[in-house]
Amino acid sequence: MGSVNFNGNHIDSGNFLENLDGSSSGQRGPEFFCGSLSMSSHVNQYNTVPIQNDAGRNQFENHGLFSPNEYFRLNKNGLWSQNGQYSGTESAYPGSDFYYNAGIRIGSNGLERGNIDQETRFMVLPDFIFWLMSNAHGHVLFDELIESCVGNELYLVVEKLWSNIELFIETAFCRIGSKSIQKLIKKLKKTPYASMMTKILSSRYYQMMTHNFARHVIIKCLNVFDRKSNEILYDHTINYFEALARHEVGCRSLNECINSIGGDQRDTLLNHIADLSDFLSNDPYGNHVVQHVLILRNNLITKKILYRLQDQFIQLSTTKGGSHVVEKCIESSTFGCSWVVKEILHCPITLVRLGQHKFGNYVIQKALLKTKIEGQMHLYEPLVTILEEGEKDLKRTVSGNYVLHLLKELQKDT
Repeated sequence: MGSVNFNGNHIDSGNFLENLDGSSSGQRGPEFFCGSLSMSSHVNQYNTVPIQNDAGRNQFENHGLFSPNEYFRLNKNGLWSQNGQYSGTESAYPGSDFYYNAGIRIGSNGLERGNIDQETRFMVLPDFIFWLMSNAHGHVLFDELIESCVGNELYLVVEKLWSNIELFIETAFCRIGSKSIQKLIKKLKKTPYASMMTKILSSRYYQMMTHNFARHVIIKCLNVFDRKSNEILYDHTINYFEALARHEVGCRSLNECINSIGGDQRDTLLNHIADLSDFLSNDPYGNHVVQHVLILRNNLITKKILYRLQDQFIQLSTTKGGSHVVEKCIESSTFGCSWVVKEILHCPITLVRLGQHKFGNYVIQKALLKTKIEGQMHLYEPLVTILEEGEKDLKRTVSGNYVLHLLKELQKDT
């Protein structure tokens, strides 16, 4: 990436980015903190999508620098103990008393009130910056420092943080650390460091986007930085879209990316999702992504999804996630409603059975409401006729009675 110039200073990005893959002699890459993150290649018709090995992900989550309870887990000779308390000594770390105080409520409040001048803070900051970012009380000092940085001061903070990329990224995997990095991202808006930030985060894109805390760091970049700076994150979203869509946390991250991504890359992402919508609609997490895309009301994409789901609407209506997808198809447009209802009407007995079903009844109710409100009487009237003929069967189930109740309410307005 070359060098980044800022106020007469520069960071040689090659020096600290060359270790992203652990290829530099004497250095360890991202796997240093998470063990071996072996990646297998899952090839589909769109791209080669690396899927993280399950054992690698579990090892990363359970044995990384931060445990699920957000406390540091360095070795016994490290700076922090398992309960997140500083374990260094005054003689070993100049200014340790000053920054140890930031780790307790009284100390951090005192520092916030301006008892220590800015110059003194920057003199002792480097040795403690990662601890401050993730400490329950010390993080307030980091936030204050970021907010007050001007000129070369911001350069000094960024230089220190990115001198240890592995530790910087690991900080995002705890709740407080994630919020601290988000504060930094906001400060880096419209600076030469924005592109560098996204480049660094892209090295652990999938792991971050499938983590409850770390994902917010990348989403913050997408919402704050310009399109050029985020281009590498857009590309990774496209490459990993299927793996993210099928992950419990990743599906939420992907939906937020869909809201942020723009230009040709947005069209590419939406088309990839539409092309795989029949598979994703049957996935317990992927169906949420298909629903989200349908809500966008993009006619070309909606038609592609409807085409992929044709002859599957009835089967999807009998599953929890699938029934939500079918409802969104009905809501998406007039032609979407027509496609679904015509398929259901093709077999009258199926219509009654769906009305009795714990999930299918919601699809039938949605079809009744949509066709009635939009005046699609050529679809509404056959629905009513078949349901009235099957009233005896519908009364046998709680779900069927819901359908009959709505039908009576709609008939009152006729």
